[in-house]
Amino acid sequence: MKNADILSAPTLIGHGYNGGLTKREMFAMNAPAIPDWFIDEWIYNDGNYRLGGSHELVGNNRGANLDTTEMMKITKEWRYAYADLMLED
Repeated sequence: MKNADILSAPTLIGHGYNGGLTKREMFAMNAPAIPDWFIDEWIYNDGNYRLGGSHELVGNNRGANLDTTEMMKITKEWRYAYADLMLED
């Protein structure tokens, strides 16, 4: 079993601990705010705009002109990237 899959907050279900959040889920849930550089890299990846077309970045709010679905994708990717870094040995 990988460290990321070990329960960090086990929940008693029935006669044993067999539910709860994993360490990876806990770290992802508590990840800090998405840094601007991560949004920039996500939008403009390997010389191509990942989202198609150009996206001007607006001042301090990098996600200002991204729709909800795009921000949800970026948020998910950031939270799990953060969690995976926290679990590295």
